[in-house]
Amino acid sequence: MESREFLYYWLLFVGSLRVLAVVLGYLDKKHFQRQVFRAAPYEVSALAARLFSAWCSITAALCVMTALNLDGMTARSPACIPLFLVTFFSFAVALAFFILEVLVYRTVDVRGVWMQVVIASLSLLLMYRHMASEGLSYFAMFTPGLRP
Repeated sequence: MESREFLYYWLLFVGSLRVLAVVLGYLDKKHFQRQVFRAAPYEVSALAARLFSAWCSITAALCVMTALNLDGMTARSPACIPLFLVTFFSFAVALAFFILEVLVYRTVDVRGVWMQVVIASLSLLLMYRHMASEGLSYFAMFTPGLRP
């Protein structure tokens, strides 16, 4: 399986996991209290669970849209590069969020977020490798002549 195809399926898989998080956040805030924020479950209100679900719904859409537009992300046709970068950034934000919650705020323990950290890290690595294999850089979309 080539790396583009693997990234396609990976992003669809991660998007589906995020849809599951949306459903759990709206229907069962106790899931976040028991499974994710077990070091400080009292900090997870119904509003916090719904907000987390809203974030997950946006990032699920980003994953699916990026997966479906991977073929459009080339140096000759960079129209999908901004979408790719926003999705990449969403994984970076998620990784930073969980690392801060473990190390600084201490609302989660490693057992509660190891899967999210692995998924975000692996996604960042796969997306970076894909961009490098396409010969693209962050600044490609700002280079004259490469704009759609």
